[in-house]
Amino acid sequence: MSRNIKPKPDGPVYPHMKPFQLDSDPTTYDGFRVPDGYFDSLTDRVFDRLEATPVEVTRKRYGRRRNWYAAVAAVALLALVVPFAWQQFAASAPIDDTTLENYLNDEANLNSYEVGELLDEHDISHLEAQLPVDDQAIEDALYQNANLENYIAD
Repeated sequence: MSRNIKPKPDGPVYPHMKPFQLDSDPTTYDGFRVPDGYFDSLTDRVFDRLEATPVEVTRKRYGRRRNWYAAVAAVALLALVVPFAWQQFAASAPIDDTTLENYLNDEANLNSYEVGELLDEHDISHLEAQLPVDDQAIEDALYQNANLENYIAD
């Protein structure tokens, strides 16, 4: 569908307006008058004024200052935040052995065989030094245990 308005062949497009011609009809005065020949010399006068006034070149310095302010603010923020964060990480106390042992017994669902598989030679030698067991204690434990055949067969 075309949006162009086409005049009807038998009359004007806008019947409520009276016809007029710009060249022949006197126009209404709008209140603004330009002296005769004003636009003929306008460009010369404008260029004369431009050449007469010196042009000062100003450098914008606020952009650099803003970068410096942002850098100083970032350093100040880091100087304030890092000590608190460092203190939080350093303040966490190491877990004592009793707490760790209770967790492994209650929550981890590990049996003694699985714990033994996780130990290396250094850990075993450390445990042997802490828990001295003589041969007599081992013989007594084996003698009192009714399932000796399970240990010997494995």
